[in-house]
Amino acid sequence: MSETGDLTCATLLMMHDGSDMKYVYQHYFIPEDTADKKIREDKVPYNIWRDRGLITYCKGAKIDYSDVTAWFEKVMHEYRVIPYWIYYDRWNSLYWFKEMESKGFQMKTCGQGFKDVSPTMKMMEIDFKEKLINYNGNPITEWCLSNTAIQTDAAGNIKFDKSKNRKRRIDGTASLYDAYFGLMDNYISYQSLIKGK
Repeated sequence: MSETGDLTCATLLMMHDGSDMKYVYQHYFIPEDTADKKIREDKVPYNIWRDRGLITYCKGAKIDYSDVTAWFEKVMHEYRVIPYWIYYDRWNSLYWFKEMESKGFQMKTCGQGFKDVSPTMKMMEIDFKEKLINYNGNPITEWCLSNTAIQTDAAGNIKFDKSKNRKRRIDGTASLYDAYFGLMDNYISYQSLIKGK
């Protein structure tokens, strides 16, 4: 979850039986007032992305997390995609977590420190190099990935961070990490699900 006045991303990460390819479906949310300001000041084309159906404008000056919940419900009912686990960052998400649980979603938190992030980020790095991540050319995701820098600690652990340009967003990367963390945390169970066992 992002700050309530900024960009937020929801991610579905899917695999098919017999393939190592990961299919990523992301949708973004931004307060209407923030989007208008960013379009003018930072030249970020949120209005174009909205018209393409890639981002939802939330009315007012803050994210309405009920819009995020509604997106997950829409995906489930319209596309018959069932998110078995939804991993999220505890930061700024207490009421959203409760709302999602009330709708029957299984919510789990994932760590954001070096020791939690590093194994998942290293797996993501390998999969990107092997071209095993298909995010369907989503330009917001591409933008977020290009804005992502890597921090390294003394032990060689890595985690994602914003690039030097603080106006750039990495919410798509952070949300992808959450989904990847969930996949790694439930890999055996997930493989059983997609094999119908």
